[in-house]
Amino acid sequence: MTQSITAKEVSKRVENERENIISLLRDILRIPSVTGEETEIQNYFSKYLSGLGLEVDVWEPDLDRLKNHPAFVPVKKDYKGRPNVVAVLRGSGGGKSLIFNGHVDVIPPGPEKPGASVSMGRRDYKWPNLWKRGRRYEIWFSRNDLGCKNY
Repeated sequence: MTQSITAKEVSKRVENERENIISLLRDILRIPSVTGEETEIQNYFSKYLSGLGLEVDVWEPDLDRLKNHPAFVPVKKDYKGRPNVVAVLRGSGGGKSLIFNGHVDVIPPGPEKPGASVSMGRRDYKWPNLWKRGRRYEIWFSRNDLGCKNY
């Protein structure tokens, strides 16, 4: 059985969860997660997602094994102390899978005065910018399932 949901229904669910979303955002913004220092925030997400009933797998990528992959792109930092977290919410309808993918590391702190900008390659970001905002929505959608279990 396929269940559909309208954009209006999604908006209503987001509004109903507004305080929970803000609380989650406050929690994750308090956790430092500069590139190379992601352990604490990944532990937070692992516990949070597990608490939602998702199957959680945590591991550190093996740089030596990754180097042998034909699509490997050299990195400046090793992955020691930089765990990956994957959480699965199993469906029951036999449909296609939906994947939310993101990262938790951020650039080092920079200008702290309003109007200042930080250059990141081809993009400039104005202060304040919520670097971790994408992760908040991924967790919210998995937490509220939005009917995904039926697909």
